[in-house]
Amino acid sequence: MSTQNSKNRPTPTQARAARRERRQNRRKFTRVFIGLAIGGVALLLILGLILPMLGNLGGSSDKTPNGPGKQIESDGRDHIEEGSEHPPYRTVPAASGWHYPQPLAPVSWGIHTEYIPEEKRIHNL
Repeated sequence: MSTQNSKNRPTPTQARAARRERRQNRRKFTRVFIGLAIGGVALLLILGLILPMLGNLGGSSDKTPNGPGKQIESDGRDHIEEGSEHPPYRTVPAASGWHYPQPLAPVSWGIHTEYIPEEKRIHNL
């Protein structure tokens, strides 16, 4: 009976080769799995950046939804030089219209105790 077991048992060289092949297969599977995971995360990040932009392709930000309240025509979004004269705003506080061409948000967010000109506040909108 011991001779039959020895016939079915691989030689030490065959056992090493089988272990090496299993190890290589495990490593290959791990590489493929990690590559797919990284690719999937990258795809999700790219889609997360692109898809929100696609929603605005066909429309304008000037569209107003139907609902309660009074819809007032926009005063536009023209830049003017600081101190320039312009027609009065249609609303108080102003929600659109003439403002200074400053980069980013010229007024820091928060509670202010001093008066801030409409032309600076509108730029933050």
